[in-house]
Amino acid sequence: TVSRLRTGKLLQVFPSELPNGGLGKGAGRTGGQDSSVLDCIYAEELGCYYICDVLCWKGHALFDCTAEFRFFWLQQKMAEDAALAVQHHPQQNPYPMHLLPWYCCDPQGLEAAYRSLEVPFTRDGLLFLHRDSNYEIGLTPLMLVWKDSNCSTYLSEVYKDIDPAVQVVCLQVTESGALLTHDEPQIVIAQAGAELAASFARNKKGLALFKIAGISIAYPEAMSEDDFQSPPQVAVSNIEFFATAAAKRTDADSLTKALFQQRLRVQPLSYEELLHNSALTSPT
Repeated sequence: TVSRLRTGKLLQVFPSELPNGGLGKGAGRTGGQDSSVLDCIYAEELGCYYICDVLCWKGHALFDCTAEFRFFWLQQKMAEDAALAVQHHPQQNPYPMHLLPWYCCDPQGLEAAYRSLEVPFTRDGLLFLHRDSNYEIGLTPLMLVWKDSNCSTYLSEVYKDIDPAVQVVCLQVTESGALLTHDEPQIVIAQAGAELAASFARNKKGLALFKIAGISIAYPEAMSEDDFQSPPQVAVSNIEFFATAAAKRTDADSLTKALFQQRLRVQPLSYEELLHNSALTSPT
């Protein structure tokens, strides 16, 4: 069994009770008919992995299946083919594999995830995934994170020697001075100009940190179908260079992350609002 970081860098190689993941004949092959690919979170402090999603199971590709089906498949196959994967064994399964808890997004499921769920790791919000979405690599509007102080220890990004009320965003700086988000297509937050941009200290990926006083978006009042495919108009107030981004950072902030961090500071979306809307949109 091989685990890799989001960048593709090798994290660990170890035997496991996943299909074709042990020490027996043929184990460890990639690309074969028994290969499985899982989207996981490594909990270093617990010495285990939490499975978020499945891309492939024993050679069966699941990229184009709906999220609802992938989760059902994952639950069934983990019970049938990898029941021992949740148990620690120093030689055969040194890193147990657990399914990350998930719930249907109705009032009962939301209450269970928000209030009743007890987990051994530090929580960092709730992840919402559209039940009919395929698996997509990178950003997608069909998967969003929401958090408040009750379900996240890391509610807002805070930097040393800066008032927590001040928002800091990470942006990519181009040679021409454009400040870009990590979206597809990338969105221009502001234009600094080539001369000013040359003074910004950046990491190897061209990323730098900027303080902003506010950020908002706007769409044309009379929108055509083409307008929905175009990026919104973005307005940023009082943007100021702060520092270079961390050396290990590879991506700028997305526009949605910047907007969410802004709303956390001025008008947070409350859990009660989520609960109310879950009741309105729940399937009958």
